[in-house]
Amino acid sequence: MFSRLPWRRRSGPEDAGWGQLAASLDLSRIDRAQVAGLVGLDEMALLEPAFAYDGVAGVTCYLFAHRERLDARSGKQLLATSCLLVSKDSISAASWRAFPKVHEVMSSLAASRTGAQLLDFPDDPLFAERVTVVAREAAAVRAALTAPVRRLVSRAVAGSQERSLTVGEGSILLGIVSDQVELAEAQGLLSSTLSLHTVLQAQAGFHSRW
Repeated sequence: MFSRLPWRRRSGPEDAGWGQLAASLDLSRIDRAQVAGLVGLDEMALLEPAFAYDGVAGVTCYLFAHRERLDARSGKQLLATSCLLVSKDSISAASWRAFPKVHEVMSSLAASRTGAQLLDFPDDPLFAERVTVVAREAAAVRAALTAPVRRLVSRAVAGSQERSLTVGEGSILLGIVSDQVELAEAQGLLSSTLSLHTVLQAQAGFHSRW
């Protein structure tokens, strides 16, 4: 797996913190319109700056933040800090989403809004206690969520913040929603998406040979 990427914590204004991140991880600054087109967001919802990472062959990762929604209790603006990985090759036969375990009824409602269903993992009760996975093609996704993948997914969405992971045929989107830009988590988001991509692509390549 990928080791923790080098990181320096923010020590000044937010934009300066992004600058430190870009320098330490060899990121390229990009126009936010490019990210908006990829994730289907209004360009005005995206915050400046946005960056791309091309350090791994066949993939491009985008680090960015955007306005998510207003908090129902406090009325504060919530922000999402995200990493989007786009792969030239297929990494998943079916789309699925994972997030920290919440109340069963709430999870079912979230799944039904998109026509998906909750997946059960009776052979991995620890994973089932920590993570909720929803998908439309249950059998295909359950087969893809092997033990190595489940370990990475659990680490990716673990934590006290509101996290979510969405995997598509050629993309991985991992994000954290809170009341601030989670700059100090950016390198972890990048590491998690790259590690998950490595395992999923290896599995996809193996199955395509048979």
